[in-house]
Parts: sequence; C-alpha cells; structure tokens
Amino acid sequence: MSVESYISTLALPGNAPSLNGTYLEDIIDGYRTSDVSGRDSLDSEINEITIDTQDGSRYKNKRYTPKEITVKYYITCDSPENVHNSARELRGFLDQNRSLIRVIFNDDPDVYYEAIVSSITMEKIVNNSSLSGSYVLRCLTPYAYSVEEFVVESEEVDGHVVLTADYGGTSPAQPILEATLPGPTGYVGFINDSGKLIQVGDPDEEDRTSAASKTKQVLNKSFKNNNTTGFTLNSRGAADTTAEGDTKASREGLTVNSLGSNSSIWHGPSLVADIPTDPGEEIVDCAAYITYIVGILQGNIKCNGGVTLALVGYYPVAPGEAKTYFNVATISVWKRSASSDQGAAAIWINNKQVWFKTFKMGTLNTTYGGVVIHSE
Repeated sequence: MSVESYISTLALPGNAPSLNGTYLEDIIDGYRTSDVSGRDSLDSEINEITIDTQDGSRYKNKRYTPKEITVKYYITCDSPENVHNSARELRGFLDQNRSLIRVIFNDDPDVYYEAIVSSITMEKIVNNSSLSGSYVLRCLTPYAYSVEEFVVESEEVDGHVVLTADYGGTSPAQPILEATLPGPTGYVGFINDSGKLIQVGDPDEEDRTSAASKTKQVLNKSFKNNNTTGFTLNSRGAADTTAEGDTKASREGLTVNSLGSNSSIWHGPSLVADIPTDPGEEIVDCAAYITYIVGILQGNIKCNGGVTLALVGYYPVAPGEAKTYFNVATISVWKRSASSDQGAAAIWINNKQVWFKTFKMGTLNTTYGGVVIHSE
C-alpha cells in the first residue's frame, strides 16, 4: 500500500476544516491537517480620548478586529513527484477561492466562519518525500455563526405581538426581521426590551378601513399640438412663485408662449390637473394635481429658470372648508445662476429632499411632451 493510500484510510482529524463543504484530506493525496490556531481568539481595538491636562485617558468605544486562523498541514507521498503534484493541487484549490468561503471545523460542526485565504506557505523536508506548511484564513468578522438559522415565532402578550429571541449566542446578533401582513400597511415597528425601536413606514399615516387597489394608471397626457384638455391654466403655482402667462404648441409638445409681467424672480405659466378616481371609490390618501412652473429672471441666453413636476395632495374636507395642501413628490430642474451655466436637479418625497445633483446646462429647455401618473 502506498503512503498516500494509507493516509487516506485514517480518520479525519478533529481540527480539519471544510472549505465550502470540502475537506482537503478528501481531494489532495497525502494531505493531512496537523494543527489549527486562532479559532477561539478575539482581539479588540480600544478607542480612547486623551486630554492633555488629565492623567490617563477616557474610554470612547471598542470594536473587535478581524482575526486570523492558521491551519498547519503536511503532505507525505511515495515520491518527490507525487509531493509536487499534491502541492500544486493544494495551491490551486486554495487560490481559486477569491471570495469569502464558509469554514466549518470537523469537531465543531454547528458553527461556521466566513474567511478568505490570505497566505499559503510550503516547506520541503525529509528527502523531498514530505512537505509541511500552513495557510491563513482571515476572518473579516471574527465571529462563529450558527449553521442552523434561528427562527423566532411570535406570540400575543397583552394585545401586543412579542418575539422572544434567546439564541444562546455570546455576542449581539443582527436579526433579519420579516413581517407577513394581511393587507396594505403603512407602518410597522419593532421594539426590543430596552425600548429601542426599528421603524418602517409612516406612523402618522391615517388608518384605513378598506384596502387600496393595486397600482393603476390614472393619468396619461400628451401635450402635442398644445392639447391641454383637462388642465387649468394658472389656477395654482408652486410655493414662492407667481402663476401667469400661457403656453403654446411646439414640435415636441408644449412650450412657454409668455411668462407674464410680474417682477418676482420665479414666474411663468402653470398647468394643474386633478388626479381622477373611480366613481364611488374612497379617496384614501389624497387628491392631487400636476403643475409646471417656468421662472425667468433675465430675458437672455443666461436666464435663470426652472421646470417643476409636482404631485400635490390634500385630504378630503367638508364643503366650504379650505384645503390644506401637502407635497407628495416633486422633481425640479433649474438654472442656479444668471451669470453661469450651473444647473441643479432635485427630488422631494413627502416634503423631504431625497436626491440632489448639480451639473452644467445650456439654455433652459422649456418644452414638455406629456406626463404619466400611476397610483396605488
């Protein structure tokens, strides 16, 4: 029996690691894990604050640093040629894993590490018929994770849904929170026993008594040939603007005909349309309108100007009561300076700016082809 065959009959070492489900003892002739170090180590980095006039320092925070697990091995074969072949196969297998691999040790199959092979060393000994060496598994997160996912079932306690997560770990976990809801839901909150809150949605959203319909197209308007049917001219304008002037047809669609005579910086024509709803359908969120605003400061090629597409809503009110409007979503593109080509664009959702970008732009394009609106 060859040396390689004999080694293959030996029981797998307890400290042998499997790499993405593969033990090297099973695929490399003559390979054997001899020692593993660093599995249970945990090094931390302490951040301190030093004040010149005070002795010592003050504690700021602490974090665990990546750890390295060193695996030592040997390869023993009948001939130097076989040793070289096994060494090449070992290097090829370890080097092909260029991404994080799952490492599970034979004597601790319930947990795994996520690591990358950071170094490989080899040294020939005993007349070139045996070789020893090591490779290093660098764990960027130094924890051992449970192989089996821990699923928490909910229970109702005093009218509240309670999730009790006692996973038996030694470090704080980052659970995946999932909720299967019976229908449209605007707000979900998770509160732990320390009073900390994970909030998804808008807690100020009014409760609904009926489910909203699925997404549907409620407005699809082309402005070709100055077709503004269904829109009213200058009935409302964006904040801090004067809605005046009118529009005209262009090859692409709709453009500005006149801007009016107001001396304010932002003025120009606006078009407003109500978002229609089906007869008898409850207005769940809001009624809304679309408006275009064009503002001109100077009548030359370096004018200031802007174009806004706004979805503005109001809650239903009793007859005769004033409507309180609120911003649902707005997209604006505008020229920032009359003396430069600096432009900007921004998106607002629920009165909060969620995106902003500056860029160079030429003369302001005031032509609009149409608008499509969907609702849920």
